[in-house]
Formats: sequence, structure tokens, C-alpha cells
Amino acid sequence: MKRTFFSFKNFFPTPAGRFVLGFALIFMFPGVFSATITWKGTGTASYGVSSNWDLGRVPVPGDNVVFPDSPSRQVITVPNGDTIDVNTIILGENNTLALGDGGKLIVDGTMEIKAGGILNNSTTVNITIGSNLVNKGSVFLSGSSASLSVSGVVTGTGSISGGSGNLEFSGFFQQAEVSLESGPAVFGGECSVSGDLTAGSGRVDFGADCTVGGTLTASSGTTVFEGNLEAGTFVHNNGVTEFSEQVLNFIIPLFFQAVPLLF
Repeated sequence: MKRTFFSFKNFFPTPAGRFVLGFALIFMFPGVFSATITWKGTGTASYGVSSNWDLGRVPVPGDNVVFPDSPSRQVITVPNGDTIDVNTIILGENNTLALGDGGKLIVDGTMEIKAGGILNNSTTVNITIGSNLVNKGSVFLSGSSASLSVSGVVTGTGSISGGSGNLEFSGFFQQAEVSLESGPAVFGGECSVSGDLTAGSGRVDFGADCTVGGTLTASSGTTVFEGNLEAGTFVHNNGVTEFSEQVLNFIIPLFFQAVPLLF
């Protein structure tokens, strides 16, 4: 009896056809074909250059990207308009990932920024993290068209500066410092900041309990607290602050500046 064996060659008889099939499978099932790819560039170098990576290619969807710790500051530049779409990222010490204008950073899993690591974006960059953000370094968001969205939890002892971009944190949030300027921000889960938290002229919503070890400054925008608020010092400057069914419990005596709170 004649045996029949399945072969991709029957359906894709040419090398070019089999190459297209393999490329398509990588994008359809990125987790199956994922690889760990490590940065080997030095100084200031471009993310999009294949020779700066140990695998001799630029990361593709599904890859786990590693920027090793560096003894001195190195800057990884991403060209304007480029999209980074990977599974996970580890940004090591003394690494700056500088995203170009009009680009996107999509991390399906977790992004970790070590102490001394900097994630710095331009005016119209959209950053989406599908799982967790572990930040022991610094995140800078600039420009009114920039955005940062984290679906999981945010942990670590780092700092986040919102600038005029849009921030959205769905889960538990923990950082050392948070500075918001004119952009809106939503903290969907419990928020814990060990140092200072400054809410700027944009609307800031805290959907659960908020604890600030240092000074919580509510500036000229609208700040909404849906849960309990606990802060070392509360400074209120000209904006609108709303509290909803909560008990105020300040670590040290509470004082207000400028106009009274509006309930």
C-alpha cells in the first residue's frame, strides 16, 4: 500500500512561498516562535539596526527583549514613526530607550525598567503594556498626543512624569514619585506613592484607595477620589477636588492652601 506523507512543499512548492508561510506563522502564533534577543549596541545607537542585536536581526512580535545593565549611560534611539511590538522588555541599568515621534511601543507581557533605566518618549508616542510594569527607574511622557496604558499592575520604586500625555493604569499602582502636568490620568486600582504625587491642570481620577507618603498636591485641574485618601501633606491650589464616600486619614496634620475644597 502506498503511503502518503504531508509536505508543505505540496502547497508551497517554491522557497519564496515557504518563506512567506513561515513569516506568517510567526505573526499568527508569536508565543510559539518567541526568542530572547539581547542588545549589544554601545553609546548612542539605533534600535532598528540589525547588527546591534545578538541574533543579527531587529526584534519581532513575540520576542523577549533584553537591554543588559551598562556601566555607563547608553541611549537606544527609535526612529520616528517606528513601532516596537514585542512580548517582554527588560531595560537594564543606565539604559535610555528613546522613542521617536509618531511611533508605538506595544509590550504584550511585562516591561521591567531597572534602577537608572529611562523610558523617554516624544510628542506623539503611544505606549501599551498588556500585563505589568515594574519600574525602578524613570518614565517620561511628553506631548499632548502621547499616551501610556498599563493593563496589569505597576510596581517598583521608580518615578513617572506624565507631562501633557494621557495616563491609564488599570490595576494596583505603586511608585516613589508621580508628577502630572496638564494631561489626564486614571488610576483604576489602589494607588500607593511613597514620596510626592502632583496632580496638574488635567483631570485625575483615583478609582480606589490612595496613599501618599509625602505631599499630595492638587493643582488647578479636577482631582477625584473614589476611595479613601491617606497623605502626609495635602496641598490644594485653585482646582476642584471631589471626594466620594471616604474617610480622610492624614499621617500628619492636614492643611490646605489657596481656596477651600469643593465637595
